[in-house]
This record gives sequence, C-alpha cells and structure tokens, in this order.
Amino acid sequence: MLDAAGTVLSASDVVLYRNAPTDNSSKSHDSSPGTLLQLSIGGRFEDDGSFHGTRWHSVAVEQDDDPAWESTPSEPSPDDVEGLRTVAAELIRRQPRGTS
Repeated sequence: MLDAAGTVLSASDVVLYRNAPTDNSSKSHDSSPGTLLQLSIGGRFEDDGSFHGTRWHSVAVEQDDDPAWESTPSEPSPDDVEGLRTVAAELIRRQPRGTS
C-alpha cells in the first residue's frame, strides 16, 4: 500500500508450498494426504524506517476441503524486512506509468 506521494505504508508477501504424495502409474499409489506449508509476512512501515509486522509459519494436512491450519507467529528478522522492502520496491518499479 502506498500513500499519494508513492511512499510505502505497508506490505505483505506469501508463499504456499504443496507437497502431495507421489502420483505415478504404478499399482502402489500412495493415498496418504498431502501437506501444505504457507510462509507469510506483513505489516506497516513507519516514517522512521521501522517495520511493525508479523511473520507466520502455517502448516495443514489436506484431509478435506477445508484443512485445519496450525499457525505460528514470530517477529520478522531484519533479513525478512529487507526482503519485503525489496519485493515492494520491485512492484513499484514494474507498475505501469500513467500518461499526463
């Protein structure tokens, strides 16, 4: 999220990994459920350059249409925050420019 001047106010990023059982044409098909791993970070950037947000590590097993997630919050590391700043800067760089 940017303000009218283009200053980053807040940002977030998420990655979802899905690990499914091996599905091959052999007769020994593994019917066990797959697992989901979601890693996310989000929060706000202050005028003084600090970041106030949360990093989440969430895991679920695919047993039905609505898997039960187990989520653990933690304080983002300086590397996490720098990575989020990099993602935000790249998205700003790629945004289409309007015509005057």
